[in-house]
Amino acid sequence: MDRIRAVFTDLDGTVLRNDKTISDRTMNAIRSFREKGGIWAVASARPERAISAMYKEFTEADVLITLNGARIKFGDTIISNGFSSESAAKALSAVLSHDDLIVVLETSKGIFGNIEIPEWDTPKVPDLLSLLKEVDLYKILIAGKEHKLSSVTIPTEPLCPSSEIPERIRGILSE
Repeated sequence: MDRIRAVFTDLDGTVLRNDKTISDRTMNAIRSFREKGGIWAVASARPERAISAMYKEFTEADVLITLNGARIKFGDTIISNGFSSESAAKALSAVLSHDDLIVVLETSKGIFGNIEIPEWDTPKVPDLLSLLKEVDLYKILIAGKEHKLSSVTIPTEPLCPSSEIPERIRGILSE
């Protein structure tokens, strides 16, 4: 078998221990592999800003695949695999037509929502659809009233319970 040229790792449960730290042994093995010419690629559902802020070790990765592959950074090259403009507008319009949902967008210019979420440093944007003219959309996150973010205050109008979200999304997408 030829020499291994690249290693792709996830974060949680792979490179990171249960306490969200990376062991010296693991980091030394990765550095040794890279010193021998290997390419280390990190793949995660998280955005790059969250990975970089929490784990300085991952800034050493040769390839950073973030947002479930919607954004790939390889050196100075960025590959953007987000929604097409048309698909982004269609999906977001459908979701926003239901005012009982919390909607958060991961974009090329950061994270934005229809409510402010301080834990995520998410500003409230009054018109998320207009934002699409300025950004590439990578991910739409949708939640109901049973969220786990302590600083988010529920608007006075009722919100959809989390257990109903999958069925609601199927309905929205079939409209």
